[in-house]
Order: sequence, then C-alpha cells, then structure tokens
Amino acid sequence: MPLELTIIVLVLAMVLPIVIGGFLAFRSFQETDQMEVVVNDIVSTAVQTFEGDLNTTLLLDVNPGGALVTVGAALLTSGGTPNYQAAWAVGVVGSTTYRALASTGAGNVLMTNLSSALGPAFPTTVGSSMTLFFEKRAYPLPGGGVLDYVLVGRAYGG
Repeated sequence: MPLELTIIVLVLAMVLPIVIGGFLAFRSFQETDQMEVVVNDIVSTAVQTFEGDLNTTLLLDVNPGGALVTVGAALLTSGGTPNYQAAWAVGVVGSTTYRALASTGAGNVLMTNLSSALGPAFPTTVGSSMTLFFEKRAYPLPGGGVLDYVLVGRAYGG
C-alpha cells in the first residue's frame, strides 16, 4: 500500500505541472487571439466608416478580454501636419503587443477622439466590454482644405 501511494504521488508530481503549464499556455493563446480579433474589428470598422459619407456612424461591440487596446491619437502633429500615428490600433496583453494600421489601400485612416482631436495624444482606451461609435468627420485645415478622419468613442447608453 505505501509503495502504491508513493508511485501515485510521483506520477502526479510529474504530470500535474505539465497539465497546469498547458492550461496556462492555452489561456495565454486565447487572450492573444481575442486581442487580435478586437484590434482587427476596430480597424475594419474605422475603414468602413471612413469610406462612407461625412457623418456616417457605425457601432461596434468589443470585448478585449484581458487586453488593453488603444485607438488613434491626436489628428495633427505639433507642426500642424497629419499625425499618422493616429491610424494605428494597438493591443497589449501580457508581454504581447499587436498593432494594426487602418488603411483604405489609397491612404491611412486617421482615428481620434473628442479629447485629443487637436490636443495632446490621449487615445481611446478599451479595457473592458463596451460599445464604440465610429463617425466620419472633416477637420478644416488652416491652409485650406479639409482632413477627413474617424472620431472614435464610447457609445453611452449602448
């Protein structure tokens, strides 16, 4: 009896860390996969909105799981030129970072929010399940012309 119990304990001592390690690796893969899906959905919705007419508005339900996703940045650099960092959505989970560029193929889609449209870069941050709105707008440039962009924010009441 004691020999059988010793064998069982030894087998469990060898197998249990493998099972737990496999479970943790699978969970990490799921979180990374979920983050990539959310980032790609955000970029895709921004591009669809941008390709519509002015004031086109789309909604997107997102659930980044354990990830933190940032969307867009300030529209203009300090020199007054378009800020192409605003065309990126970036997701971070654990030590994994995933970036996706919002582009129509003909050009980048700049994304921002109300608080950072002209000021310092405070991108929209998604850290929990929420509904986002995407609205195509036009910013009048100082030298003439307009800069089309997509306003991204949390849809309240949705």
